[in-house]
Amino acid sequence: SYIERDLEEYFLGLASAVVALIIWVTYVITNSSFLKREPISSYLWSNMLGVATLFWTLLFALFHYQAEINPRFWEMFFEEGSDTTAFWVGGFFLGVVAGWLGTLFWSSATRRLTMAVTGPLLILETIFGILMVYSYEQTLPPPIEVFGIVLMLGSVLWTTKAFLRRRPAIEL
Repeated sequence: SYIERDLEEYFLGLASAVVALIIWVTYVITNSSFLKREPISSYLWSNMLGVATLFWTLLFALFHYQAEINPRFWEMFFEEGSDTTAFWVGGFFLGVVAGWLGTLFWSSATRRLTMAVTGPLLILETIFGILMVYSYEQTLPPPIEVFGIVLMLGSVLWTTKAFLRRRPAIEL
C-alpha cells in the first residue's frame, strides 16, 4: 500500500543517512590521522583524491551505461540546449570548487587542528546544505528544524569553546 511504501522509503532514507554519517566520520578520522602521519602536502593529497574520484566516477558511469539500466539517461546530457550547458558548468563548478578546493582546505585544516575541533565542524556542512535547500526553494525552515539547527550550532560552539579553554594559549 501507499503508506507501507512511504514507510519503506523513510526507513531506507534513514538507513542511508546513518551509513553516510558512518562513512563521513570514518573519513574524517582516517584522513586526519593519515595527513598527520605522512609527509604529503594538502595540495598533492587533494589532487590525488580528485583523480581517484574521477576514475571511479568514470568507471561507474561506464558500468551504468553498459548495464543499460537506463540508456537514455546519458543522451540527455549530450543533446543541444541550455540544460546540457548548465549541467556541465554546474558539474565542473561542483567538482573544482566543492570537491577539489573543499578537500584542499579540509585536508589543510585536519593537518593543523585536532579531532576535537575538526569533528564538530563537520556538522556545519549539514547546516549549510539545509540552508541552501531552503534558499533555493525560497522558504523558511519549520520551527522544529530551526530549533535543530540552533542546537547543532550551539553544540559546535560549546565544544570548540570547551576545547579552547583546556588548551594553552598559542604565542605568535
